[in-house]
Amino acid sequence: ILFNITEPLIGLADIAIIGQIGENATQAQGGVGLAAGLIATLIWGLAQMRTSLSAIISKHFGQGDVKPIISLIPQTLLLSALMGILIAFTTAYFYDNIALFLYGKMSALTFDFSNEYFVIRSIGLPISLLIALFFGIFRGFQNTLWAMYISLIGGTVNIVLDLILVLGIEGFIVPMGVAGVAWASVSAQILMLLLCIVFLYRYTPFDIRLRKTLNPLFGDMLKIFVNMFIRTIVLNIVFILANRYANKNGDIQLAAYTIGYNIWIFSSFFIDGFANAGNALAGKYLGAGDKKTLAILGKKLMSINLMLAGGLSLVYICLSPVLGSFLMLLSG
Repeated sequence: ILFNITEPLIGLADIAIIGQIGENATQAQGGVGLAAGLIATLIWGLAQMRTSLSAIISKHFGQGDVKPIISLIPQTLLLSALMGILIAFTTAYFYDNIALFLYGKMSALTFDFSNEYFVIRSIGLPISLLIALFFGIFRGFQNTLWAMYISLIGGTVNIVLDLILVLGIEGFIVPMGVAGVAWASVSAQILMLLLCIVFLYRYTPFDIRLRKTLNPLFGDMLKIFVNMFIRTIVLNIVFILANRYANKNGDIQLAAYTIGYNIWIFSSFFIDGFANAGNALAGKYLGAGDKKTLAILGKKLMSINLMLAGGLSLVYICLSPVLGSFLMLLSG
């Protein structure tokens, strides 16, 4: 859950703190919100590789034999890194065209803020995908504590750097505005990636050393990834259309929508965290041949997710006046 909500929380923190810059804060929030939403969407789709890898690791963990998948780990990490670099470069280079297609026409100032934020954050896109994959490895190894520790450290560092780089420190650091929140996020991601590598070597039998022979399970991993990716892309078409309509109504409406969108993303990722945990346990039970426990797990997860969805809806309905006032206060 904590990994799932890290990226949406980073986006929400960036939007909230950027509201403190004073001049043109509304346009900055709208621009940052659009870019943060696109980044979260890209990570949501591309990071599905962690689900496919986690499922394979979980199955072999349940069988008590992880040796056949040792070479699969670095090969998948390399693929994820290359894919992230390609997507980051392409989206950053053509961001003006992408923004026009996704959001329609926007004010020049909002676009400038959005472009500045996205170009810097795109540097962290391959890093985010690698972090997601490492967390998938840990999850497949039936351990979510490591991901929790890394996420807490990364999220805390990001918020602290946000405050320092956006607002500055008189006499030491000049306020960087939108660029500050973007660099804060990238810096936190680099730290999280380094921690992932440390945990991988210290607590698992895996490493990042490439082998010459392609792992036989590489194709199966790709098939699962493609299926999950297509599902996610179809869902996100709805968000693309909503972005365009919100943008047509003006900067204030756009800023309000982007805040709401990132709250929705946060909720979705939060609920999805239980599904990810179920993914790891299901693979373990499948590998062990325990179909009875697997069926019980499926029913429990369905009940938990339905209760979570209803609970979050109720909380947002009850706290909507307070939440709105709080976000307005943060926005100055």
